[in-house]
Amino acid sequence: MLESVAVLYEQGAEIEWEAVEGGKGRRKVELPTYAFQRKRYWVERKKGGRRGSGKKVHELLGERVRTAVVEGQYEAVMSAGEPGFVKDHRIGPEVVMPATGYLEMGIAAGREAGMGERAELREVELTEAMVLEEGEERVVQVVVEKGEGEGKRFRVYSAEGAGEEAARGEWKLHASGRMVEAEGKEGEQRSKKSEESVEGIRKRCVEQQSSEEFYQWMRGRGAEFGPGFEGVRRIYRGDGEALGEIE
Repeated sequence: MLESVAVLYEQGAEIEWEAVEGGKGRRKVELPTYAFQRKRYWVERKKGGRRGSGKKVHELLGERVRTAVVEGQYEAVMSAGEPGFVKDHRIGPEVVMPATGYLEMGIAAGREAGMGERAELREVELTEAMVLEEGEERVVQVVVEKGEGEGKRFRVYSAEGAGEEAARGEWKLHASGRMVEAEGKEGEQRSKKSEESVEGIRKRCVEQQSSEEFYQWMRGRGAEFGPGFEGVRRIYRGDGEALGEIE
């Protein structure tokens, strides 16, 4: 029974110790030290902490933060290795959040705001790159507000450090845009208008470029992509348009 009580206590359950001990007295004892180093194995808590719910709603959004000012606010801590895919997206020697990361944050925030799977982004602006330095953390916040007219607006900010350090730091705006819920019929009509056969595009794009040539061309412009961002297998280029085979 005591083992079960210990497991529950470790997971944060409130234990009625008097019932467990059957009315017997108890006393606190010092945690024994390691036989050679004389050190106690207490796990230090990070100072400051965040105001989140403690539960991730999305890999990039992180936790939902309680707020009385905006409709929704989310907070996550990111670094050059977290989330794992960012380390494969480098501009020169620096790890930089890819543009698709901001788009995913916006779409996820729209779903959390009640738009479900039909959330769409419009008028997206990327204002400043988010550089993730090696050995440092950045707090990333996604803010959702009521927009003018249709839909809502989202903004992505970040600040150096975590907890109280981030609260004192300078917040930078990286991306913003409008979120709308696509109407079923309107979305279908828009898709039909934009439909064009792949073969039709392929016939116009006669110049071919292999994946090796493409990534070499990207490296020449300072983009160093790792395996996580090397999904292009072949490029077909034409006059002002291109078609890519993506794996």
